[in-house]
Amino acid sequence: MKTLKNLLMVLSLLLAFNLSAQSEKTFIKILPTEQSIVSVDLPGDYVTKNWNEDFIKITATVTSNNFSDDFLGKLLSAGRYDFKSSIEDGKQIISMPKLLSKVTIKGVLLEESFSFEIEVPHGYVIQNSKSDNLLK
Repeated sequence: MKTLKNLLMVLSLLLAFNLSAQSEKTFIKILPTEQSIVSVDLPGDYVTKNWNEDFIKITATVTSNNFSDDFLGKLLSAGRYDFKSSIEDGKQIISMPKLLSKVTIKGVLLEESFSFEIEVPHGYVIQNSKSDNLLK
């Protein structure tokens, strides 16, 4: 009987750990270069690098503490993490407008955090133009 109790306790701890584990998805987006000034309007931290290609490469990582990797993958497939590139005032603006919509499943709000690595051609300038209305 003591062995059964120990087994149940171990299984409960493993289940609790699995439910509270952090989920993460990483994906890459390639964008054409349209202007020599790139303004980044993205939630989260980012690092920039110059490289010898003629396009912009964004490696994005989304992390959630309350939903699974599988669920994040479904959101990725559904287009939640799509990037938008537009031209304003002679700058190429890169954003993720679909993040303005909140996602709630069975009363639980999706908690997301983001990090980005942005690679641009040599000679291009990256500016930060974070909006206060983006989810953080």
